[in-house]
Amino acid sequence: MNRWNISHVIYYSQHGQKRVLEFEPGNVTIITGASSTGKTYIINTIDYCLCSSDINLSNFVKKRVTHVAVKWVKKNTEILVAREISQNSSSSGKMFIEIGNKIIIPDLAIYLKGSVNERQARNMIAQRFGLIDFKSYEEDIETNISNVSIRQLTPYIFLDKEGECPTYPT
Repeated sequence: MNRWNISHVIYYSQHGQKRVLEFEPGNVTIITGASSTGKTYIINTIDYCLCSSDINLSNFVKKRVTHVAVKWVKKNTEILVAREISQNSSSSGKMFIEIGNKIIIPDLAIYLKGSVNERQARNMIAQRFGLIDFKSYEEDIETNISNVSIRQLTPYIFLDKEGECPTYPT
Protein backbone atom coordinates (compact mmCIF):
# COMPACT_ATOMS: atom_id res chain seq x y z
CA MET A 1 0.00 0.00 0.00
CA ASN A 2 1.90 3.05 -1.29
CA ARG A 3 -0.81 5.64 -0.74
CA TRP A 4 -2.76 6.95 2.22
CA ASN A 5 -5.98 5.11 3.05
CA ILE A 6 -8.67 5.93 5.57
CA SER A 7 -9.08 3.05 8.00
CA HIS A 8 -11.45 4.61 10.54
CA VAL A 9 -13.80 7.55 11.05
CA ILE A 10 -14.64 8.09 14.71
CA TYR A 11 -17.33 10.08 16.51
CA TYR A 12 -16.99 10.74 20.26
CA SER A 13 -20.29 11.46 22.03
CA GLN A 14 -20.93 13.79 24.93
CA HIS A 15 -21.92 10.74 26.97
CA GLY A 16 -18.57 8.97 26.88
CA GLN A 17 -19.34 6.70 23.94
CA LYS A 18 -17.70 6.40 20.56
CA ARG A 19 -18.94 5.29 17.18
CA VAL A 20 -16.29 3.86 14.85
CA LEU A 21 -16.77 3.40 11.12
CA GLU A 22 -14.13 0.95 9.93
CA PHE A 23 -12.85 0.75 6.36
CA GLU A 24 -10.55 -1.85 4.86
CA PRO A 25 -7.47 -0.09 3.46
CA GLY A 26 -6.67 -1.07 -0.10
CA ASN A 27 -10.25 -2.07 -0.91
CA VAL A 28 -13.11 -0.09 -2.35
CA THR A 29 -15.81 0.97 0.10
CA ILE A 30 -19.21 1.98 -1.16
CA ILE A 31 -21.56 3.64 1.29
CA THR A 32 -25.22 3.45 0.35
CA GLY A 33 -28.45 4.41 2.03
CA ALA A 34 -31.57 6.48 1.79
CA SER A 35 -31.46 10.25 1.51
CA SER A 36 -30.72 12.22 4.68
CA THR A 37 -29.22 9.28 6.57
CA GLY A 38 -25.73 10.78 7.09
CA LYS A 39 -23.59 9.57 4.17
CA THR A 40 -22.45 13.10 3.31
CA TYR A 41 -21.51 13.75 6.95
CA ILE A 42 -18.76 11.14 6.66
CA ILE A 43 -17.11 13.23 3.92
CA ASN A 44 -17.77 16.41 5.91
CA THR A 45 -16.15 14.79 8.97
CA ILE A 46 -13.03 13.96 6.96
CA ASP A 47 -12.91 17.51 5.57
CA TYR A 48 -13.34 18.98 9.07
CA CYS A 49 -10.46 16.86 10.40
CA LEU A 50 -8.35 18.16 7.51
CA CYS A 51 -8.61 21.70 8.89
CA SER A 52 -11.69 22.92 7.03
CA SER A 53 -12.70 26.39 8.15
CA ASP A 54 -16.35 25.30 7.99
CA ILE A 55 -18.10 22.78 10.16
CA ASN A 56 -20.61 21.20 7.78
CA LEU A 57 -22.13 18.81 10.28
CA SER A 58 -25.78 18.91 11.21
CA ASN A 59 -26.97 20.41 14.48
CA PHE A 60 -28.08 16.89 15.39
CA VAL A 61 -24.45 15.73 15.23
CA LYS A 62 -22.96 18.88 16.76
CA LYS A 63 -25.25 18.66 19.80
CA ARG A 64 -24.29 15.05 20.50
CA VAL A 65 -20.62 14.79 19.49
CA THR A 66 -17.62 16.41 21.20
CA HIS A 67 -14.85 15.27 18.84
CA VAL A 68 -14.46 13.61 15.45
CA ALA A 69 -11.40 11.75 14.21
CA VAL A 70 -10.01 10.08 11.11
CA LYS A 71 -7.31 7.43 11.11
CA TRP A 72 -5.12 7.19 7.99
CA VAL A 73 -2.71 4.36 7.15
CA LYS A 74 0.14 4.02 4.66
CA LYS A 75 2.48 1.05 4.84
CA ASN A 76 3.65 0.97 8.48
CA THR A 77 2.67 4.56 9.31
CA GLU A 78 -0.62 5.60 10.86
CA ILE A 79 -1.97 9.06 11.56
CA LEU A 80 -4.90 9.78 13.84
CA VAL A 81 -6.26 13.29 13.28
CA ALA A 82 -8.99 14.47 15.66
CA ARG A 83 -10.77 17.76 16.09
CA GLU A 84 -13.04 19.19 18.73
CA ILE A 85 -16.59 20.03 17.71
CA SER A 86 -17.45 23.61 18.51
CA GLN A 87 -20.90 24.03 20.03
CA ASN A 88 -21.38 27.34 18.23
CA SER A 89 -21.48 27.77 14.47
CA SER A 90 -17.73 28.21 13.95
CA SER A 91 -15.08 25.52 13.68
CA SER A 92 -12.77 24.69 16.56
CA GLY A 93 -9.02 25.26 16.37
CA LYS A 94 -8.33 22.56 18.98
CA MET A 95 -6.96 19.48 17.25
CA PHE A 96 -5.03 16.32 18.04
CA ILE A 97 -2.54 14.50 15.82
CA GLU A 98 -0.87 11.23 16.71
CA ILE A 99 1.63 9.67 14.31
CA GLY A 100 3.11 6.23 14.70
CA ASN A 101 2.42 2.62 13.90
CA LYS A 102 -0.38 0.59 15.43
CA ILE A 103 -2.11 3.64 16.91
CA ILE A 104 -4.87 2.62 19.28
CA ILE A 105 -8.08 4.61 18.94
CA PRO A 106 -8.88 5.91 22.44
CA ASP A 107 -12.21 4.96 24.01
CA LEU A 108 -12.77 8.52 25.23
CA ALA A 109 -11.92 11.87 23.65
CA ILE A 110 -10.05 12.94 26.80
CA TYR A 111 -7.39 10.34 25.92
CA LEU A 112 -6.63 11.80 22.48
CA LYS A 113 -2.89 12.53 22.19
CA GLY A 114 -0.88 15.22 20.45
CA SER A 115 -2.82 18.41 21.18
CA VAL A 116 -2.07 21.02 18.50
CA ASN A 117 -3.68 24.15 17.16
CA GLU A 118 -5.12 24.32 13.65
CA ARG A 119 -2.04 25.97 12.15
CA GLN A 120 0.25 23.28 13.56
CA ALA A 121 -2.16 20.60 12.32
CA ARG A 122 -2.09 22.06 8.80
CA ASN A 123 1.70 21.93 8.80
CA MET A 124 1.82 18.33 10.01
CA ILE A 125 -0.88 17.10 7.61
CA ALA A 126 0.64 18.89 4.62
CA GLN A 127 4.06 17.45 5.38
CA ARG A 128 2.86 13.88 5.98
CA PHE A 129 0.74 13.79 2.83
CA GLY A 130 3.58 15.23 0.75
CA LEU A 131 1.78 18.45 -0.18
CA ILE A 132 4.77 20.49 0.90
CA ASP A 133 8.42 19.67 1.27
CA PHE A 134 9.22 21.94 4.17
CA LYS A 135 12.94 21.80 3.47
CA SER A 136 12.39 23.72 0.24
CA TYR A 137 10.53 26.55 1.95
CA GLU A 138 12.54 28.76 4.23
CA GLU A 139 9.93 31.41 4.84
CA ASP A 140 6.26 32.04 4.34
CA ILE A 141 5.17 28.45 4.93
CA GLU A 142 1.79 29.74 6.14
CA THR A 143 0.76 30.90 2.65
CA ASN A 144 1.56 27.55 1.12
CA ILE A 145 -0.51 25.44 3.51
CA SER A 146 -3.48 27.66 4.24
CA ASN A 147 -5.87 25.54 2.20
CA VAL A 148 -5.05 21.96 3.17
CA SER A 149 -8.35 20.13 2.78
CA ILE A 150 -9.88 17.01 1.35
CA ARG A 151 -9.88 18.72 -2.04
CA GLN A 152 -6.07 18.92 -2.11
CA LEU A 153 -5.62 15.43 -0.66
CA THR A 154 -7.87 13.60 -3.13
CA PRO A 155 -5.07 12.83 -5.62
CA TYR A 156 -3.00 11.40 -2.77
CA ILE A 157 -5.84 9.05 -1.87
CA PHE A 158 -6.23 7.69 -5.40
CA LEU A 159 -2.63 7.78 -6.64
CA ASP A 160 0.61 6.70 -5.10
CA LYS A 161 3.78 8.83 -5.36
CA GLU A 162 4.68 7.19 -8.65
CA GLY A 163 1.34 8.29 -10.15
CA GLU A 164 0.01 4.74 -10.26
CA CYS A 165 -3.68 4.07 -9.72
CA PRO A 166 -4.36 1.13 -7.39
CA THR A 167 -5.91 -1.98 -8.85
CA TYR A 168 -8.71 -3.75 -7.06
CA PRO A 169 -9.78 -7.37 -7.33
CA THR A 170 -12.91 -7.85 -9.42
